[in-house]
Amino acid sequence: MRQTRFALSPDKLIMVQATIYALDYSKHVTVDLILDTGASLTTINPDILSDLGYDLSDPNLRRIDFITANGITNAEIIAVSRLQV
Repeated sequence: MRQTRFALSPDKLIMVQATIYALDYSKHVTVDLILDTGASLTTINPDILSDLGYDLSDPNLRRIDFITANGITNAEIIAVSRLQV
């Protein structure tokens, strides 16, 4: 089995570098993300997705409510072409 070590932030969060690709793989960006071992979705800054060519204004996108520490927020569900950790 392959093991990967992750760095802990000062507040004990597991931080990973992830590369997110454009739909057509023409460009990509590497970002720091918090690894949440219980999460079923990944939260990505909408500006990053827009810069990679994802259309967040598409009225056909599915939207869901998220319950956060700051209350309920609503966001689009986007399937990225590739997210590599």
